[in-house]
Amino acid sequence: MSANTFSANTTLTIASISKTASSVTAPASSTNLSIVGKVYNLVATAATTGTNITSFSKSVALEFKYNTADLPAGAKEADLSIYYFDETTSLWTKVTSVVDAVNKKITANVSHFTKFAILASVTALQTQQPITPAPQNVTTGKQAPQATTPTLASLYNFEYVGQSAYPHLVPGATGTLSLTLKNTGTATWSKSGSNPARLGTSKAKDRSSILHNNTWVGNNRAATIDKDSIAPGETAIFTFAITAPSNPGKYKEYFQPVVDGLGWMSGGDSNPLG
Repeated sequence: MSANTFSANTTLTIASISKTASSVTAPASSTNLSIVGKVYNLVATAATTGTNITSFSKSVALEFKYNTADLPAGAKEADLSIYYFDETTSLWTKVTSVVDAVNKKITANVSHFTKFAILASVTALQTQQPITPAPQNVTTGKQAPQATTPTLASLYNFEYVGQSAYPHLVPGATGTLSLTLKNTGTATWSKSGSNPARLGTSKAKDRSSILHNNTWVGNNRAATIDKDSIAPGETAIFTFAITAPSNPGKYKEYFQPVVDGLGWMSGGDSNPLG
């Protein structure tokens, strides 16, 4: 960092945040992006006034180290890049980056501070996979049974079981809701890891919920499953808090389970929670 980057005596603060913290918004599943490692909140403060410095006279070079063990399934080191979180749009924005696969580090030049993280671009499972022609059986001359690759819809499927009663809250009050779903797919749902199963906002997907609060995984991720894993045939309970908006009225919210980093589960939207 150049000595003339800042126009005044400046205090730099770097705080590491778990990617599952409520203050971190997960990338939208439609982007096929997954956070690698931790999120870092960088703040530059003018020592004399205590105000945050929002722009720099010169760019700042950021360098992050990464561990290949943190890469999600299907991601390559060439797929990594530094992103910053845009507080206005609630979206992760890519920064031109250089990956050093030998020393396991990635660098980028930035002109402001905010939340930064390394994100991996992961190719989502295809909804349809090509079928390789089966070899012929030497004895009968007939083709052997063909093997097909599982689709995302067959791996991750759910069935609506039930939910708690609709709450009646005064403006600003907080209530607790729960939604029960059955795993009707062939894959096990995980609470953590590279592809956790979570309850995301739907209609439209990944939008910020007016009912969210700081207990959520993100403003578009209400909760994770109640157990470490949910095997096919088992039920999962998503329990989360909502905060009533300041304006009185009747509010409805819609949710759908999602496997972050892979895509949305099939089975249709749940009943509205409001």
